[in-house]
Amino acid sequence: MNKNNKLERIKEIIRYLIFTQKIGYESIQKDLTNVLKSEKSVISRALNGDEKYLTDNFLVKLNSAFGEEFNLEWLLTGKGDMLKKETAGFSDNPQIEQALAENIYKKLTEANEKLDTVKDDIIELQKLVVEHK
Repeated sequence: MNKNNKLERIKEIIRYLIFTQKIGYESIQKDLTNVLKSEKSVISRALNGDEKYLTDNFLVKLNSAFGEEFNLEWLLTGKGDMLKKETAGFSDNPQIEQALAENIYKKLTEANEKLDTVKDDIIELQKLVVEHK
């Protein structure tokens, strides 16, 4: 199996887990280390695509740690949908949709605030460059 395909699937799972607030954006490795009861270095190497660590066994363990909500065939081969049929219907629940929408809004607001800060820093640096010419 192509490592890149596995790595892409892991990235998709992580985006989903962050989106559903099962792991934190700022603490991906720490959260996965705790949930999988594994060493941080193992998680790091797997997330970086190291074939010795990003194994089928790792993927199965990851799926098990999150209640087997992912389709095992997709996880191992890339065929089919990411989520099991039972899990895929989560968006039919208005409360979950509202929570997800609020989480997205919060993340976008935080990102915009960071961009504003960076923008202000760039403007200040440009002023300093002009003053020193």
